[in-house]
Amino acid sequence: MKSLAGPDGLFDFLYADHERVASFLAQLHRSGTPTETEEAATKGKRGTKKGGIKLGLVEGETEAERDWGREVRLTYDPLWSNSQNLIEHIQEAQASRDAALPALGQLRIFSGSLLAYDLSSLTSIMNSDAMEDFIAAGIKDDPGAADRSSKFRSAEKKKNASVIREFLKGLPLGIGFVLVTESCHFWFSVKRDYLSLYDLDIPLKFPAHISGQWNVLGVVDALANDHVEGLNSVLSRNIDGLIPAMVLHMMQLTGATAAMFGRPLQAFGLSPLVVFRRVCS
Repeated sequence: MKSLAGPDGLFDFLYADHERVASFLAQLHRSGTPTETEEAATKGKRGTKKGGIKLGLVEGETEAERDWGREVRLTYDPLWSNSQNLIEHIQEAQASRDAALPALGQLRIFSGSLLAYDLSSLTSIMNSDAMEDFIAAGIKDDPGAADRSSKFRSAEKKKNASVIREFLKGLPLGIGFVLVTESCHFWFSVKRDYLSLYDLDIPLKFPAHISGQWNVLGVVDALANDHVEGLNSVLSRNIDGLIPAMVLHMMQLTGATAAMFGRPLQAFGLSPLVVFRRVCS
């Protein structure tokens, strides 16, 4: 597979997790990754020796004619080079494999359209008391409480809405991404420190879609439609009460929250190392 970086294109890194990239390279190279490159060029100064004694300037020779020793030191930031090296390594390995559906634990490059949304503002909105009534209005009546008074049902909704509101206020919500490929799509989140976007880019510049063809190098860490199956597996094995009842209740609430704000049921989970595209120079 031809490298994306070359005379007709450069890597544009939207995101790069430098520590994890370096950890993979260190394993590939065995001895670790370089921290800098140094190039030295030294020329000895010219003089004349007589009788084994080095003399200074020869008669008629000027200072400018002497070649003084000099050293040229070239250094570079290895972080982006590390990302490029890992991308090229995975490209070469991937070129020899068929494009089957992603497998759990697989390190691959996926390409497609990139969707993005920032949910961090939701935490601020949840501080408003009006949100409690808004959430309560969306809660369906419990079929088992049909014989109870409307006042009781309203109080139950209010109580449940209060719990949901406080729960959402405590969630570490941030920027979520969805990569839509030809055969499937992936949900992933990122570390803000390694994201090459300004705070206002999402949602004011890219309200939902970041134009262009994007590539994500990452590890597949969740399979599509595994939310309910995984939770049911935990619930069915909790015979001896190994998991506290309150924790199980929170797990059920978290599962419902993930469906609303996190990874969709039909999406694979991806742990991203690098998000990039090719740009013209």
